[in-house]
Amino acid sequence: FVGAAVFSYVIGTVCIIAQGLSIETEEFQAKMDALNQFMQKYKIPTHLRVRANDFCFYAHSSKYSMSDSMREKVSNLVFSPPLMSEIAYFIHGPILSKLDMFRDTHREFLAELSKDLQNRLFGPHEYVYNVKTVIENMFILYSGSLQIERWDEDTVQIEQTLVAPSVFGEQFVLFDRPAVRSALTLTFCEVA
Repeated sequence: FVGAAVFSYVIGTVCIIAQGLSIETEEFQAKMDALNQFMQKYKIPTHLRVRANDFCFYAHSSKYSMSDSMREKVSNLVFSPPLMSEIAYFIHGPILSKLDMFRDTHREFLAELSKDLQNRLFGPHEYVYNVKTVIENMFILYSGSLQIERWDEDTVQIEQTLVAPSVFGEQFVLFDRPAVRSALTLTFCEVA
C-alpha cells in the first residue's frame, strides 16, 4: 500500500511538472507566432527576422525573460523593503561580490545596490551604448562578452574585450557627459 501511494505521488508530481512545462511552451509558441505575424505584416527583411527569432529562442532557452523583471516589479509591491533587499541580493549579490570593485563591500550596501539593478539582454553585435550618447550610470556584464571601441574617423580601435562578470562605464557615474567610446556585444549579453 505504501509503495502504491509513493508511486501515485511521484506520477502525479511528474504530470503536474509536465503540464507546467507544456503551458510555458505554449505561451512561448504563441509569442513567437505573434512575432512572426508582425514581421510578415510589416515586411521585415529576412536578416532582421532571423536576428529577432534567434534572440527570442536564446532568451527562452536561457530562461531570461521579461517575466523576470515582472517578478521583480511584483516583489516591490508585495514585499517589505528589507525582504525586497534580501531577494535582490540573492539575485545580484553573487555576481557583484565577484567584481573587484565590490569584493570587500558590505552585504547591506550590495543588497541596496541590487534593488536598483535591472537586467537587459542584448544580442550579438548590438551596441549597449554608442559614442556621443550621454550615459548616467555604469554597467555590469552578467553574461557574455563585449568590446569597448574607440572610433577615429572611420576606423575602429578595440581598446578592451570584457568577459562576464565585469564592470564597464564607471566614469559615467561621476560625469554626465557624452561617451567617447562604444560598447559592442560580441555574444548574447546580460547587462545591468
